[in-house]
Amino acid sequence: MSGGTVMGSFAPYQAFAVGGPSSVRGYGEGAVGVGQSCLVSTSELSSIPLGGIRFKTRLAQIQVDYVINAFQHGTTYFGISDLIL
Repeated sequence: MSGGTVMGSFAPYQAFAVGGPSSVRGYGEGAVGVGQSCLVSTSELSSIPLGGIRFKTRLAQIQVDYVINAFQHGTTYFGISDLIL
């Protein structure tokens, strides 16, 4: 769970964007909405038991997710974490 608020007047680029890989996957960054305050909680509904795919190597963990939004538009997300240099 994450959240925050911006006090006073602010430029549009300082707003919290809801949508994208870190909040609502399947939608573009800010496609769900933008605002002065934001609270994001993660929850997932999967109709296919497989979900995402994770590969753990000695150098990093590689993640591949495919999501479909309410408009039946599919998006693939790739991620690399725990990178050892």
